[in-house]
Amino acid sequence: MSTRVGPYIFDIDLKDMSVEKLQFLKSGCDCFIKQKHAEQIEREFTELNLRAHAWGFDLVCQESDSDSPQVLNVYNFKVKERE
Repeated sequence: MSTRVGPYIFDIDLKDMSVEKLQFLKSGCDCFIKQKHAEQIEREFTELNLRAHAWGFDLVCQESDSDSPQVLNVYNFKVKERE
């Protein structure tokens, strides 16, 4: 059975779910959305990094107390969620 909410149709029956189950479903969806956003950022970083290399640049991380910058690449670039 499906549920229609405004313009949206869900493949599951939301009307018979408890509030607790709906909250759990919502938190799962929020987590999935964050993962999708992180994947998009990583893809866009890779594209930007390739463009920078093609133009003769390096993307770097410069610590304020260090004289040598660290070149960013797909191995050391991570998307981290803020706490």
